[in-house]
Amino acid sequence: MIRKWVDGINTASVVVFTGTSVISGALVYLFGPWNKVFAWLIIFMGADLITGIITAIVKKSAKTKDGKFSSAAGTEGLFKKIGVLICVMVAYGAGTVFLPTTEEALVLRDAIICGFAFFEVASIFENLDKLGVKFPPVLIKFVKKIKKKVYAEETTNPSDESLSDAEAANDEKEEEIE
Repeated sequence: MIRKWVDGINTASVVVFTGTSVISGALVYLFGPWNKVFAWLIIFMGADLITGIITAIVKKSAKTKDGKFSSAAGTEGLFKKIGVLICVMVAYGAGTVFLPTTEEALVLRDAIICGFAFFEVASIFENLDKLGVKFPPVLIKFVKKIKKKVYAEETTNPSDESLSDAEAANDEKEEEIE
């Protein structure tokens, strides 16, 4: 029985199975184990991409002047999604280096994923709204409220300040508290 099974294995099957195993192992090493939070981020990213393409096809995209499909806008969107995945990878890697346990690294990674997932969902809602899909007012209010809070906290770009400027501002705040 085993001999018959071994004889049925061809070189192509071995290459495919080995390649799949190596790629899967590398992805788990870089991004951490697969869980629901990570799976939903990938699903939301795909749904955002699809709804964005549909919005552009029906000429209602805000990414171009005439609202039509643009490969440049689509490429930019793909690069942004790759950037999100790089952030997730860096969060997991930093967590494994700087935090004492893998579980804590996963909490950090999942928190980062939740933030990005929210923006993906908000983008999906915006695309669907442009296509004429009606949403319950409470949902619209909730998304707008969260977006307003997030964008209100981005009054200054931390990368515009040098580290010493940020430390000086922090010291001033501490002196005010005392």
